[in-house]
Amino acid sequence: VMLRYRQVHDIWHVLFGLNTTVFGELVLKAIEARQTGLPMCYMSAFVAPAARLPRAQRERFYAVYLPWAWRAGNTCVDLMAVDYNEAVEKPLEDVRREWRISVAPAQVAITPSSPSSGS
Repeated sequence: VMLRYRQVHDIWHVLFGLNTTVFGELVLKAIEARQTGLPMCYMSAFVAPAARLPRAQRERFYAVYLPWAWRAGNTCVDLMAVDYNEAVEKPLEDVRREWRISVAPAQVAITPSSPSSGS
């Protein structure tokens, strides 16, 4: 499970439209917790925001993004079991539709890097 988890982590950033800021990583950890059941993902998603995010981001994380991530991880197909080699030839939107993936709310969607990314 851990090898597969490491293999697909970065792909999930693209699939869900999440950037790689601390905020985006923590949102992805909530999806990973729902998808994999790994304790480290649960700890990262539910405990780490209290220690790692400024208050405004933390409030937004728990109020908006954690519930979204939980639903997204629950609604999509089992992403640990899909054939990524087959999907790479398809348009991203087709893959998202086929795998029932909802893209992250705009504030953590992939954007050009800036000092305020994920704020």
